[in-house]
Amino acid sequence: MDSHCRWYNIQHAILEDDYIARGITYNMLSLKTTISHVIRRFRITADISILVLRQVILLRPASGQHISLEPRID
Repeated sequence: MDSHCRWYNIQHAILEDDYIARGITYNMLSLKTTISHVIRRFRITADISILVLRQVILLRPASGQHISLEPRID
């Protein structure tokens, strides 16, 4: 059998894409979980008077994100 036949095997390609899709899904779920824990446990404040924006395709802060986290006492 030719060694290049495995590149034409569609089942092999589907399995690799499925593995990548599961990794991306797991990554997004863990990121959302982490963000929700931070939002529930901390009060997030920012001083918008020092905010400088630059316009690329989206508006992005030019000087970084200046936020502070205060623990919630609920």
